[in-house]
Amino acid sequence: MVTANLHEIFGRRPVVILGAGSELRGDDGWTYHLINRLKEFVPADVHCIWGSTLPENFAGKVVQLSPASVIVADSADFGAAPGTFRFFSADELADEAPLSHRMPLKDLARLIEQRAGCPVHFLLIQPENIEFSLELSLPVSRGLEQLINNIRQILNIK
Repeated sequence: MVTANLHEIFGRRPVVILGAGSELRGDDGWTYHLINRLKEFVPADVHCIWGSTLPENFAGKVVQLSPASVIVADSADFGAAPGTFRFFSADELADEAPLSHRMPLKDLARLIEQRAGCPVHFLLIQPENIEFSLELSLPVSRGLEQLINNIRQILNIK
């Protein structure tokens, strides 16, 4: 399912990938690694932004890039096995703000959708550990590698 969503999203560019989370909280920092790895190979019409714990501070930059789609990548407990990815719409997200962000991601999505006129998709991974750590858990690390490989294939990059 995630691969099908990625095919659809990357089929219309430009795309912005906005990473959210804290690289100091274990698996919550998976998007830090994703953004840095993607910057090594994605084409110029795929923009990768590390938003850290304040992704809302980058909403203006996202809008300036005039994307066809935005992916906000983060971690969340959605009851799956650690390392599992799932796409969510803003309407599927909880109303309360996650602990690592000041603005609820649901509100950030609405802001970007209104100003950029494009859909915002949430790519979330089920974390195993969000305690203080600079390391990713094995399931999240494996999931990240699979996601990067899927994106390479979709973008036809060897």
